[in-house]
Amino acid sequence: MTQSTTEPKFCRDCAHFLGPRGKFYECAAPVIESLDLVTGEYLNYCRTMRDTGGKCGPAGAFFIRAGADTPSRTSA
Repeated sequence: MTQSTTEPKFCRDCAHFLGPRGKFYECAAPVIESLDLVTGEYLNYCRTMRDTGGKCGPAGAFFIRAGADTPSRTSA
């Protein structure tokens, strides 16, 4: 049996991963998943993005591995 050379694409390892927002993890991928009708903010939640039928999907279409050359989302 051969080993796969493809590493799993976990949101926590992605450059678009922003971390928790309340109970859910937020994604900064360049697509708009949903409009929050309470706050008026456009939100991308990791779970809905990666779900079957989500814009990123189980395969991780927008996944970019975070690394040393990835700009920090917290820097201003």
